[in-house]
Amino acid sequence: MTVLLTESDKAEIVDRFIRYCKIDTQSDENVEKCPSTEKQFDLAKLLASELEQLGLKAEVDAHCFVYATLEGNAPSEGELGLLAHMDVSPEAPSANVSPVIRKNITGGDIVLCEDIVIPGSQLEFYKGQDIITTDGKTLLGADDKAGIAAILQTLTVLVREGDKIKHPTLKICFSPDEEIGMGISSIDLSKFKPKCAYTIDAGRIGEIECETFNAMACTVKFVGVEVHPGSAFDILVSAIRLAAEFVEQLPKDQAPETTKDREGYIHPIDIAGGTGEATVKLILRDFDETGLAKREQLVQGIVDGMQKKHPKAKITATFKHQYKNMFTGLKDKPELIDRPVEAAKKLGITPIQHPIRGGTDGAQLTFMGIPTPNLFAGGENFHSKREFLPIPSLIKSAELILNMLPSFTQ
Repeated sequence: MTVLLTESDKAEIVDRFIRYCKIDTQSDENVEKCPSTEKQFDLAKLLASELEQLGLKAEVDAHCFVYATLEGNAPSEGELGLLAHMDVSPEAPSANVSPVIRKNITGGDIVLCEDIVIPGSQLEFYKGQDIITTDGKTLLGADDKAGIAAILQTLTVLVREGDKIKHPTLKICFSPDEEIGMGISSIDLSKFKPKCAYTIDAGRIGEIECETFNAMACTVKFVGVEVHPGSAFDILVSAIRLAAEFVEQLPKDQAPETTKDREGYIHPIDIAGGTGEATVKLILRDFDETGLAKREQLVQGIVDGMQKKHPKAKITATFKHQYKNMFTGLKDKPELIDRPVEAAKKLGITPIQHPIRGGTDGAQLTFMGIPTPNLFAGGENFHSKREFLPIPSLIKSAELILNMLPSFTQ
């Protein structure tokens, strides 16, 4: 039996997504605690309420995790987890999101506002479909509120249909601070430790992923020598100029915009400061741990060379590991990929399997002993004002979960 959403379900999942998008849940990479922003509780409390309305017992803990359980209705191999994250990226504005439904798109350019345009080259695949965009002033939040909407609609169907759709016990978790790589370290494994799980956090329809980058963050600090510019000759050492010199030395063929497929990168994401002190924040990514170590050494080498060149200054680099490639923990569990692949084929969806040029909560969970591949939620252009969500892809995300669940029962 193939399970499809009813017309009422389709309307409800869109309404859910839009409702969630309007709640600002942006995380903050400059805050050390979890959650990094209190406003993430606004969505957490709403989700807990909606889960309880379905008859599930839900809890929001002190770290802004939402936990819930739907008991299974058939013998199974063990509990199955479903996760999505509540926060949105700090890389684009997120307050006062105004979703716009654009019906039956032509596949040509869509002008959102002023100079914010989604090019037709990104839309041709979705010609004739209805999509949700922003008004061009903020990100949308499909990463990962589309995943949340898909999970909630899945639960709605399961509760309504009772024993008609066989499923194992489902452990639900909505997490904070995924976008800054911090949230999952605060998860309570006494409340969420299924045998395996899936994050609903991938992009285009059909994506089923089991490999991520290895990830590292780096902060380079420059301490210069300040003096009045009128008497600066042979005394002043500008931290701003040092920061600019450092960025200029980063290899241009190792940038996100010049790499693809399995190529890693070094990416400066923030620069701040003044004449006396400045910082540059970077992220380092590679699918291979050896490759990541080489990128770390490259950055450290630039820092060491600059320190030697500018002895009056103080230049330091601090590195922090963020997550590992989850393929190491999934390569011996092919069934966790085979099951959603078969469900996708059943729905007429072409499975897309490639390494994620990014990370998910599943990367850390896999190394905590919970193997966690990543399934599509449908969005495109994450972390930007050009983000959009094709409505049929969102619907298929929920249908994929529903049609995958019986394979986890006996």
